[in-house]
Amino acid sequence: MPNKAYRKGYTFEIYVANYLRRSGFYVVRSAGSHGVFDLIAIYHGQIYGIQCKTNGRLLHKELTEIVKTAEKHGIIPFLAFRDKRRVKIANLLTSECVTLKQFVQQVVNNDLHVFINA
Repeated sequence: MPNKAYRKGYTFEIYVANYLRRSGFYVVRSAGSHGVFDLIAIYHGQIYGIQCKTNGRLLHKELTEIVKTAEKHGIIPFLAFRDKRRVKIANLLTSECVTLKQFVQQVVNNDLHVFINA
């Protein structure tokens, strides 16, 4: 049986992936966290790389690798995390942060350019 921390992280990844799928995104999960991103989400041709951390903490080494990979492949990098009871998502290039619900609304309404290019 997997340890408690792994199960908590897995459950969080599945929650974020399913939320995005229900909102119309195409989502691929990197099982076992062997990739730079836990989730790759695509909406209308735009690719979002999402690292899921329940505590919201990234090591400097992780952040550097995420940004490097994102720039190389044209991916917009995000960090999804829990802030008390809410799920938030932060753009790792601009540090802008919104709730997951607001992120989806902005992408679907094509207003994300404000969030991405802030």
